[in-house]
Amino acid sequence: MTKTDYAKWMLEDPRVNFAISTHRQPVGVNPLGLQVDTDEELRGMCAQLEAADSRMLEESEQPCCYAKSDKYWGH
Repeated sequence: MTKTDYAKWMLEDPRVNFAISTHRQPVGVNPLGLQVDTDEELRGMCAQLEAADSRMLEESEQPCCYAKSDKYWGH
């Protein structure tokens, strides 16, 4: 997907998406994400990251990069 202020790529194995954006963010790669297909997979991914001591922030139905989605942000 490309827009004048945004481009997104998806790798299939592993399922990683990354974007380059100038829209409301500093210029550069932002965000970098692990993508899943179901709510169950999302909860499982969150549990794995929490077990690895990542601090997680949950967001539901959030607009982001021309889409709405449920997500967890790791810090």
